[in-house]
Amino acid sequence: MELNSSLASERLFAEDLDRKDDLAPFRERFSLIPGAVYMDGNSLGLCPRDAENAVAGTMGEWKRLGIRGWMEGNPPWFEMAERVGGDAASLVGADPDEVVLAGTTTVNLHALVSTFYEPTPERSVILADELNFPSDLYALGSQVALRGFDPGKSLKLAVSDDARTLRLVRLRQGPPVRHEP
Repeated sequence: MELNSSLASERLFAEDLDRKDDLAPFRERFSLIPGAVYMDGNSLGLCPRDAENAVAGTMGEWKRLGIRGWMEGNPPWFEMAERVGGDAASLVGADPDEVVLAGTTTVNLHALVSTFYEPTPERSVILADELNFPSDLYALGSQVALRGFDPGKSLKLAVSDDARTLRLVRLRQGPPVRHEP
């Protein structure tokens, strides 16, 4: 019986903290899942109602404007990456005209690697963290394969013992040295 009264007391305490929480009004801005305690905000958190409304508004513009939405949307879709980047610039200490947000991490990684990865038979290896999203590893492997190399040999996954740091063996300090095969 003592355990039940202790739990009831803890619940009352938690509910009191919730009532006093300055951030509590933000709860109503998300679509909550009935009966669920949702604690994963790492990748796909709860759906924000504002985002749902923005997407619905854009879909409505697409229906009404078609391709004209690129220039006639509110705001014009053509400027969206710059506008969103400008809004996010302060998060990274940049000026609004210095940041552009576009694509997903995997799509941006694919574009970056397709632009800069120029393998040769002597230098074809891409080093990646083994904890990358599977789609990122697939993007890297596909770029290796597109250039005629074997992803099993040219995509090396670095090991992380604690999910925070990489353990690379065979490190050497000093000026670069070319090793002949």
